[in-house]
Amino acid sequence: MKEVGVLREQNEELMRLLKEKGVVAAKEAQLQQNKLPFALKAQSAVPSSIAENGTPRYLFTKEHEWRKAALTTISAKIQSQLDRLQNPNDCTSARSLICQLNKGCGFGCQLHHVTYCFIVAYGTNRTLILLHDGLDWNYSEKGWTAAFLPISRCKHADVSK
Repeated sequence: MKEVGVLREQNEELMRLLKEKGVVAAKEAQLQQNKLPFALKAQSAVPSSIAENGTPRYLFTKEHEWRKAALTTISAKIQSQLDRLQNPNDCTSARSLICQLNKGCGFGCQLHHVTYCFIVAYGTNRTLILLHDGLDWNYSEKGWTAAFLPISRCKHADVSK
């Protein structure tokens, strides 16, 4: 976590430098356009670390690569856990959460509800199963799987007693 703090500080410093560079560059352009006599003084006032190195984008690239790698790792862990939960070896002994699709609301609301069910199932380490496998879903006569992939290989009949 210390690395995150250091990267955050470096990022803030770089953003400040970029902002300063932009302000200085705008002033330089204005001075050169107006041909004011103090233009040379303004040019010499540009901080040497900015003037010599230009925009330090290489540091942003390194931070971006670090974030991308971290997000890839987190994503892989979450997807692996979801796959393990949604496709257990034995559906009959897996702990499950039954989600009823048909709320008295619109399409987006129902998708939000399924997302909420996923979050609860994931948080409680359970397999999410749609009630009656989503066959009685309001938005399709053929059920949930007419519009979406099945959310689990387990069936409602496997877990209901």
